[in-house]
Formats: sequence, C-alpha cells, structure tokens
Amino acid sequence: MMSSKLKTFSLTIMGLIFPAVSFAIVSSSAASTIYEIIARVYKFLLMISIPIAVIIILWAAYTFLTSSGESEKINQAKKILMWAIIGLIIVILSNGIVSVLGDLLEVKVPIVE
Repeated sequence: MMSSKLKTFSLTIMGLIFPAVSFAIVSSSAASTIYEIIARVYKFLLMISIPIAVIIILWAAYTFLTSSGESEKINQAKKILMWAIIGLIIVILSNGIVSVLGDLLEVKVPIVE
C-alpha cells in the first residue's frame, strides 16, 4: 500500500508535468528543421524544470523544518537548497547562454518564446 506522503508527491508531480506535456504536444504545424525540433524540446524541458526546481526547494524546506535541530539534516537541507537554486538560475539564464554560445560559434539559434 502506498503511503500518503508518496501518494501526495506523485499527484503533485503529475499535476505539474501533464499540463506541460499537453502544451508541448499541441502545435499548429510539424517541425521542419532540426532547429525547430531543438527549440520545441528546449521549451518543453524549460516548462518541466521550473516546477521541478520549486518542488525540490519545497523538499529542502521540509527537510529543514523536520530536522529537529540535527546538524546533519540541517546541512543536508542547505545543500539541497543551494543546488536547487543554482539549477533554477541556470534554467532561467539558459536562453541567454544558448544565444551567446550561438553567436560565439556562429550558429543559427532559434528564439524560444
């Protein structure tokens, strides 16, 4: 039997991922170039990664609040939070990073809206 925490976590993940999948699938035309395919995959991953980062930040907060003063759990929560924030910053800045790399390598980079 599935525990209530696992059931709640699973439902939260499904609630966040399924709308992103449906928005990524709905398209008025098929991708014709490799650049369009890459742009669509990037947009899909962006829509999934931000909610996942928020969930990981909430997990770090939960770990911190339930640590009961244990320094090992507090340090674990700090590490989780630090890496989640670093990942979120990379995701947010990724479009700019891709544009700069495209300019440096003189490669056509599709703009992701």
